[in-house]
Amino acid sequence: AWVSGANVAKALNDKEAYDGPKDLRRAAVFDAMIGNLDRHGGNWVVVKKTGKLALIDHGLSFPTKNRNRFINSRLLDADHHGTLTEADKVPWKGKWPVIEGVLKARGLEPGVVEAMGKRVVHLLQPGTKTIGQLSDFLKKGED
Repeated sequence: AWVSGANVAKALNDKEAYDGPKDLRRAAVFDAMIGNLDRHGGNWVVVKKTGKLALIDHGLSFPTKNRNRFINSRLLDADHHGTLTEADKVPWKGKWPVIEGVLKARGLEPGVVEAMGKRVVHLLQPGTKTIGQLSDFLKKGED
């Protein structure tokens, strides 16, 4: 669905395309968790009235493995060195059983569910401290 009253990010300069580091991190974490492989400037908008970022087009999400040579993720790259805070991780803590159940109920194949579970575990590890570590895990997998 389209977001009314919004500008496509690719039509904006870098300062206008993001709504601040907190929301940029939140969007980047979301993309990493769903394994979005195609987040370019045409796949998010900024709402004119609020300046808030809204993600659209998740068509290349939920891959069956965490090893993707192709990844177009402007959000992950924009905050590659950004530090993850506990607040960034809290929305995912203790939620995997519910998320897993929903994914299975929606008919996602087992490999998709397993790959996302591994991304959630990776996010919640104490050693995962940057957006870049999430991006690298999505690109390189667990090896």
